[in-house]
Amino acid sequence: MLTQLMPRRIPDYPDAFSGWNQISSFGSLISIMATVLFGYIIYDIFANGSPVNTNPWNIPSYFTSTETI
Repeated sequence: MLTQLMPRRIPDYPDAFSGWNQISSFGSLISIMATVLFGYIIYDIFANGSPVNTNPWNIPSYFTSTETI
């Protein structure tokens, strides 16, 4: 039986697990900031995005090639 794992359903963890608890808390803050940033980017694209061309498959002339002999 594994007895070295972090115990569950207790209000306070032993000091031996404080480092892992801090790492977990820091990771959750990074996840929250990433989610907020993603939401802002999506909002900004819909609110301030520039109109797109009516033909999305239009290839600019500098990408076309001509056959040379």
